[in-house]
Formats: sequence, C-alpha cells, structure tokens
Amino acid sequence: MALSNSLYSGLSGLSAMSRSIAVTSDNIANVNTVGHRGSRSQFEDLLAQNLPGVGDLGSGVQLSRIEKIFRQGAVIGSARSTDLAIQGRGMFVLNGSFNGVTGNFYTRAGQFATDSEGFLVREGQSGLRLQGYQADANGNIGTVVGDLQAATRNISPERTSEVDLFVQLPVNGDDGNILPVTPGGFDITDIEGSTDASTSLTVFDSLGNAHQVSVFFTKTGTDPVSGENTWAWTATAPGDEVEGGTPGQPFVFAEGTVSFNSGGELLTETQVSNSIQFAGGAAAQTIDFNFGESLTTDGATSASGSTQFAQTFSVNDISQDGYAPGEFTGFQVDLDGTIRASYDNNQLLVIGQVALADFTNQEGLRRNGGTLFSETLESGQPLIGFANSGGRGQILGGALEQSNVDLSAQFVNLINDQRAFQASTRTITTADELMAETINIKR
Repeated sequence: MALSNSLYSGLSGLSAMSRSIAVTSDNIANVNTVGHRGSRSQFEDLLAQNLPGVGDLGSGVQLSRIEKIFRQGAVIGSARSTDLAIQGRGMFVLNGSFNGVTGNFYTRAGQFATDSEGFLVREGQSGLRLQGYQADANGNIGTVVGDLQAATRNISPERTSEVDLFVQLPVNGDDGNILPVTPGGFDITDIEGSTDASTSLTVFDSLGNAHQVSVFFTKTGTDPVSGENTWAWTATAPGDEVEGGTPGQPFVFAEGTVSFNSGGELLTETQVSNSIQFAGGAAAQTIDFNFGESLTTDGATSASGSTQFAQTFSVNDISQDGYAPGEFTGFQVDLDGTIRASYDNNQLLVIGQVALADFTNQEGLRRNGGTLFSETLESGQPLIGFANSGGRGQILGGALEQSNVDLSAQFVNLINDQRAFQASTRTITTADELMAETINIKR
C-alpha cells in the first residue's frame, strides 16, 4: 500500500510541475506583450490518511491556484498620441463583443486607435470601444460612462469677443521730461501727432477671417495733487474691412480711458463703444478690452496688468479669444484622463475623460485572452471613476505599459520546476524498483 502511495505521490508531482512549467512558459512567451499580467503557481499538499499514533500520511501535491500578478510594469514612450498607459492601480474599461461574449472588459494594454466613426477602440479589435465621460460643446465633462468619441472633425471659427491687453505706459517722453498732456486727445485725422504709444493685434470675425486692429494710447490728463494720470485709448480697424468704413481710412470701433495712481498702478478703466461689423458677410460683434485688474473699476485689492512707470512703452501681455476654422491634428491626454483635441489653429478643446476601473480583489478577475479580463464574484464589482482619484492611478498619454514579467525570475522558476519534475520521476522509478524487488522475493 505504501509503495502504491509513493507511485501516486510521484505522479501528482509530475502533474503539478508540468502545469507549473506551463504557467512559467506562458509568462516567458508574453514577456513582450503590452499590458500583460504575469501569473505564478501555488501548490498545496494532498493528505491520504491519518495513522493513529503515527501521524498524517501525505499523498503528494497538487496545483491549488494560478495567481495573477498585478504589480506595475515598465512604462515606455510611444510615438502615438492614442497610446495610453496607467501608472498605479486601475484598468481601462472596454465595452463590446469579444469571442462571442458582449459586455464590459478590463485591460492594462493601452494600444488604442480611432474607428471610422471617431470612437476610441482597442487597436485591432474595433468591436471594443474605450469607455469614458464625453464632454459637451463647452468642454464640460459629463457624468455618464459610455463610448468615448475623439474629435476627428473640423471646428468652426469663433469670433473675438474679448481682448486682454496689458501694457506699460511711459511717464517720460523721448526727451526725458514728464510726458505732457495732448490737447484735444486722440485725433483720427492726425494719428501721428495725437498718439503717445500704440500696438496692434489680430482679431477674428464670425467667418474666421483675421483682421489687424491697432490700439492707440494718448495721455489726456494729470492731477498735480494726487499724481493720477489719465490716458485715452482708441481701437481702429482698416476702413475697407469694415461695413460702412472708408477704404484707406482707419475705422474707430472701440475707445475708452485708463488711469493710474501715483504709484503707477491701474486705477480705473472705461469703455464707451466696442461694436464692429466686418465686411464680407460677417456678423456684427462686440469686442471688450481688458487692461488688467484695476483698483477702483474692478475693486481689486492689488492692481495687476497694465502699469505706468518710468520705463519706455511695452506690451506685457496680449491675448484674444477668437480663432479661425481648424482641422483636427490629434489629441493629448492629461494625468487625470482628460482628452484635449488639438487643431491646426492652435486650439485645444476638451472632448472627454477616460474612465478607469478598480477592483477590491484584482486577482479574482477572470482572464479572457487578448490581455482582457472580466469581473467575477471573487473580484467584486468594478469601481469606475476618474483617473488620479479614489486610489486609481494616473494616465500617461503617448506611452505604453510593458508586460510585468521578470524574465530572469521566470528562468529561475523554470529550473526549479524542471528539477522538481525530475525528482518526481525518480520517486516513481524508485517505487517501481522496490515493487519489483518485493515481487522477486517469492522467486
């Protein structure tokens, strides 16, 4: 009976080690598979019987569990903006059909592409769409998880409605003396003689046409007691580009004043007109000019933006919110999974946010092939939300996570399994020889 047990114990060793070698071989085969999660074998002993007064007699070993390893894999850069990698916990959520099964699948492999409808899909598996939160036309992220569509279409132009113009206006003139007040202020018929400083910028109409606008500054007042200085500003456009304008003559469409206290800080800013309709069928538009945070007009506790110091005229910052039509060129992904589509007009528009799923017990996920996993009772329900929150990791755009298999460790495991397999064969051989000797006793 004991010799028979030895045979079966050796057989159990052969069976367990062969399965363990298969696990190790699978790890080695997938060492270059993007997002692959390695596995390891767990063994447990088999109990044949309890011998009273002697002890427990074992009957070998069995493979109790193939455990999935979810440690972080190495992240490498990629030339494709649609490639994504996760740094930390979490898995991408895919929805669709795979091997005849329809539903949600989970993966660490971030090789994505866009299908014919502009949806982000698993590369080579167009039936699996990446899940996330779609943004509306204003870039506001939604709250419902669904198929994530990338912006592959062109965007319409946006007319300019606001200009931020932060300037440094001079205290002294070119001769070094205090800059005098210009009698009568700005004169459209004598721009050169009634202007102390000027700059220009580009604005856009409703059709996306660019127009060059000039802004002139003229010192109009000085308070000898308070030291307050007042300036008039005037914005003009070429007359031949404006409805009702005269070709060859500047068209005044916006004007107002700015004032500075004795410390050179922006005190007030006003605007008395700002309406213009460019020619060529463009719609009428208003353009608001902002010169900074003023102490009186804006109620700022500390002025910022435009200044008036003993320095020459300069433009510190200038920006406007209009743009020409744009063609989609690609997108970039922030650490929290926010996707921003880029266009050839230098615009970045928020189009959505990638969702990540986490599980209480990741090791309980079922492996489906194709580096895909699905939930089980053992793994628990997926905890889906934004990246970089709730314990979920960060998303890196233009990167891929490699397999987390350590090749050198797998070769060591392979050697151990091979030696254990050989030892089990020796157990069977030895038991066989002893049984043969027992049979030969009668001879």
